[in-house]
Amino acid sequence: MFDAAPMADGMPPHFLQYLLNERQGFARHGKLLTATLWLQSQMVSLICLHENPQLIKRIEVENGRHFPFELAQASIGRLEDLSSGSLREKFLEYFGTEMSDELKDDVARSLLDRDALSHGYVSLFLNINDQTKGRVGVPWSPRPNRKREAVLDNVLGPRPDNTYFMVSLSDQDFEDELERICRVMDFIAHKVTGWGIPYAVFS
Repeated sequence: MFDAAPMADGMPPHFLQYLLNERQGFARHGKLLTATLWLQSQMVSLICLHENPQLIKRIEVENGRHFPFELAQASIGRLEDLSSGSLREKFLEYFGTEMSDELKDDVARSLLDRDALSHGYVSLFLNINDQTKGRVGVPWSPRPNRKREAVLDNVLGPRPDNTYFMVSLSDQDFEDELERICRVMDFIAHKVTGWGIPYAVFS
């Protein structure tokens, strides 16, 4: 049985921390959201380097001491322009010819999952109820958008009208999503190391 006694008068910080750490759905949700945001940041940074070759050369100045901070400044500003849909389009515009169809699908799915994890519905009751039934996930009803619907249909197949998208947090789906993110990060690492930039410094 779930002991909700600490929540009788609200949400104490120690209990929130316990839930976020110990409830499987919450813990995986947080980890995947962080991973997809990290991937988004790396994609934007790669775009910045592609658009500004002078920034790449900064790795050679003073042993690259200023490079990470200048890249971060450029990327933070570029994030204002690039949402999930436009980020995918720009990333594929610049690098799509070097990517397999599987990798392009990885990019699309990872950004869809980022949107769902950021804007989906999170509920303690449903988290407990769904886990007892052997499933756990984050449902998301995307705002109608022709381009997004086309990506959803391409990645997931056609869906009936008015259905929501579910990011599954089951054991296998969680591992699959981490592998998907890592494949895109591996592609990014290959690009930046080819430009003489250590991936650990870039990432």
